Amino acid sequence: GWEIRQYYESIRLGDIDGDSRAELVARSSEGVLVFKYNAVDQDHGEWQQLTASGPMKDTDCWTPPGGGQELCWDSLPGYYSTIQLTPLGRQGTEPTMQLIGRSRYGLELYRWNGSGWDKLPTLTAVGDENSKWTDDPAYYSTILPLSTTDVLVQDVKGMQVYRYDGGGWTPQGLPAPFPDPQ
Repeated sequence: GWEIRQYYESIRLGDIDGDSRAELVARSSEGVLVFKYNAVDQDHGEWQQLTASGPMKDTDCWTPPGGGQELCWDSLPGYYSTIQLTPLGRQGTEPTMQLIGRSRYGLELYRWNGSGWDKLPTLTAVGDENSKWTDDPAYYSTILPLSTTDVLVQDVKGMQVYRYDGGGWTPQGLPAPFPDPQ
C-alpha cells in the first residue's frame, strides 16, 4: 500500500502534459502511475487514473556490478528516493515536467507522451559502477535539477554539472567543490 516508504516518498505533483494543471505522479509496485484531477465544479471533482503501469516497477531489476543479490527499484533508497519531476529535457516553451530517477544504470529520464512514458538518454555517470551511489545518501540525495538542461550531482570528484541536450549528456567541466573526504 501507499503507507510503504518506497511508494509514498515518490508522490509528486507537476504538469506533465502541458495543460497548466498538475498531475499526480507516484511509483507503485507496477511502476510510475499518473492521475489527473477533473473538476466537476468549484468544490468537487474526481481523480482519473491515466496509467495502470509505467517505468520503475518493483520487477524492473538488475544485477549489481560484480554480481550479488539482484536489486530492483524498491530495493534501496538510493533508487526509489531519487524519483522526481523536473523541467529537465523540456521541449519548447510548454512548462511540462519530466520524470527522473536513479537506477543501477544511472539517472533515467522519461517524457510523458499522453498515454505513457518515453525513455530518453540515461546519465550513466551516476550509475552503480561507483558503489557509493547505492548506499550513501551524500551521493544519491544530491541529484538537483538546475534548469531545463542542467543537473547537479555529487560523485567521487565532488559536485558535478551535467547538461542534457536532447540527445545525450555531457559534463560541463566546472570546478568540483566538496570533493569526497577520504
